[in-house]
Amino acid sequence: MPSVKPYIKRIYSGSGDEKILFTNGSVIMFGARERGFGRGFPNIGVLIFDEAQILTSKALDDMTPSTNVAKNPLILTMGTPPKPEDPSEFFTTQRLDAGIEADDEDYAGLDDDDDDVPRESLYVEFSADRGCDPSDKTQWRKAIPAFPNRVSERAVRRMRKILGEASFLREGLGIWDKIVRTKRIISKRLWASAIDIGPDSDATPSAIGVDMSHGRELSISAAWALEGGRVHVEEVWSGFDISAGKKWLADTSKRIDILIDSASPASALLPDLLARRCRARQTTAQDMAKACGAWMDAIDSELLDDGLPLLTHSGQEALTKAVAGAQKRPIRDAGGFGWDRSDDAVNIAPLVSGSLALLGATTNGPRKRTTRKAVY
Repeated sequence: MPSVKPYIKRIYSGSGDEKILFTNGSVIMFGARERGFGRGFPNIGVLIFDEAQILTSKALDDMTPSTNVAKNPLILTMGTPPKPEDPSEFFTTQRLDAGIEADDEDYAGLDDDDDDVPRESLYVEFSADRGCDPSDKTQWRKAIPAFPNRVSERAVRRMRKILGEASFLREGLGIWDKIVRTKRIISKRLWASAIDIGPDSDATPSAIGVDMSHGRELSISAAWALEGGRVHVEEVWSGFDISAGKKWLADTSKRIDILIDSASPASALLPDLLARRCRARQTTAQDMAKACGAWMDAIDSELLDDGLPLLTHSGQEALTKAVAGAQKRPIRDAGGFGWDRSDDAVNIAPLVSGSLALLGATTNGPRKRTTRKAVY
C-alpha cells in the first residue's frame, strides 16, 4: 500500500485484536460480531456489517449503541438475499422500508403511503430481473458489477453449477424470494378513519402493554381509557436496548398496570420489573384472545358522535406497519385468535403491545384526574 503507508502508524494482526492505527488517531477494528465485539466501545463513527442477511439482534444490541455519541455516524450493511432459514428480519426490513417492490402484489400489507416521511437510509441493490433467464449475460451484468472483468464468465457458470438454481438466483443474481401476500386484517380506510390526536400530553395511561419482536426489538405501548368507552392507543417506547427499556418502565410506569404475554420473549423482563416494584403481570393465551378480539371489535365499532370508533390511534408508522403486516392465528378451538406475522420481515410487536394495553385499559377504566402532573 505505497500511497497509504505514510498514514499508517501500526497494524495489529493478533487473533481477536485485529486493527489498523493511523497517524491522525483514527483506528479501524475488526471483530466477530456474534461474540460480543463492539460492546462498550465509545464514539464509533462508522459501523460496517458484512453478510447482513444473517445479522442478528444480538450483534445490533452490542454494536449500535457505540455510535450514540458520534456526530452523524454511518451504519453500513451489505449482504445477499437471505435463504428461508436465515435470521434475516433486520436485513429484509431495511429493503422493504426502502420501498423495493412495495407495489408488487407479492408484498401485500406494505403501504406506499409514506411519501412525506423523511428517509434516514440509502438502499442500493444490484439484482437481475425477477423471472429472467438465468443464462442471460445481460442479466449477469446487472447483478454482478464486477462481471466480466474481475469476475469471469467461467466463475459465474461454476457458481451456478455448484449452488443450484434457487441459490444461484439469490447468491449470484441477487433475486429475493417472493413474500406471500395476505389479506389485511384491517382495511386502510378503516385504519385511517380511527386517527385522532388522543388525550392531553400530561394524561396518565390506564395501562401499558409490552412485547418483543422475533428480532428482539422491544415495543412498549400505552392505552388511555376515555369517557364514553373510547380507548386511545400509542406506542410510547421502542428499541433494541432492553436494559434501557426496563429502566424506562421502572422510572415512568410504577403506578400503571404493565401487561406482558406469557409466550412473548418480553416475559423475561417480568422478574426484573417486579423487583423494581412495577405493577407488571403475565397474561395468558386466553387474555391474548380477549385483547385481539377487543381490538377488532373496537376499531370496527359504531362511530361515536365525533365520527370516530371506540379505538383510536395517532397514525404512528410502526403501529400502522404492524397492522398492515399482521394476520390472525387461532387460539384454542372456541373462535379466539391472536396476532401473527404475514411474513418474516414484519414486526408486529407494536400491535401486540397495543392490544395488551387496550385489554388493561378496558379492564381498569378511565383514570381520575388529579391536580398533580402525571408522569408515565
